[in-house]
Amino acid sequence: MKHKKAIIAAGALLILGIILCVVVKLVIEKNAEKQKEKEPESQPQISGPVRLTEADYYNFPAENGLTVFVWEMGANAYYCGLMPGTDRNAMKYEDLLQMGLRQGTTVETMKKILASYNLPEDMIAVEPFNNPISSYINPEHTSDNPEYRAFLRSLFFP
Repeated sequence: MKHKKAIIAAGALLILGIILCVVVKLVIEKNAEKQKEKEPESQPQISGPVRLTEADYYNFPAENGLTVFVWEMGANAYYCGLMPGTDRNAMKYEDLLQMGLRQGTTVETMKKILASYNLPEDMIAVEPFNNPISSYINPEHTSDNPEYRAFLRSLFFP
């Protein structure tokens, strides 16, 4: 009889232990759900350049002109980005950085895009750009080099 009472007590403790584990698990899950509801949803991280379609380049306001930024992803591998306005110094660093992180377009495609704006040449600036995603560096291809600047402009306005 004593042995039977011990087995019943052990069984009861085992059942209580299981119930306690289930309750603890449910409380932990409930608290995790509440915590998740309180936390603002984080913005997804961009793992690479923001991709633009060619059509996106046709929608910039052009009343103050446009600036074509040109960078090299390799020797003679030129890519372009476009920004409204012609005063590079008035452009925000963050906007230039975002432009550089986008997928650029080819020189030929950018020529078609520029033609669609029907702007005179003097309302389109062409600027060299050191793209942060490019590891290609040619020390002669800087914004301080007037020959390089003239070469870039000749890509669009021969």
